[in-house]
Amino acid sequence: MQGLRAEDQAILQRLPANMPLLHLYNKADLLPAMPKDEKLYISAKTGLGIEALQQRILDLAGWRQTGESAFMARERHVHALQQAAACLQRADQNWNQLELLAEELTLAQKALSSITGEFTADDLLGEIFSRFCIGK
Repeated sequence: MQGLRAEDQAILQRLPANMPLLHLYNKADLLPAMPKDEKLYISAKTGLGIEALQQRILDLAGWRQTGESAFMARERHVHALQQAAACLQRADQNWNQLELLAEELTLAQKALSSITGEFTADDLLGEIFSRFCIGK
């Protein structure tokens, strides 16, 4: 283990004094025993310590687990994305039936909004009508 070199020290000196630091060392699979200190040891080759690295990054970012676990959130997001994709596939098959097309796009938008919560039906309609010229 080499430790901090002069280049590393120069970088550290340019960082704000109150910035949290994460000391991370790779190739932990080559160590005879895992050191017991505040540094984080991982192996990119074997995956050793990756979960601890992920948790430490979340901790440094201030993330706090709520009632829904990270896995459940990801599963919910994947389900919403799959639902949106299915709606978009059905919409693509209904170009000649505009009511069905609009309904499938609305359902896809609702599925995506369950993740982001940032896009409303009015936003979707505005986007549709801004791109199409509808005659009288």
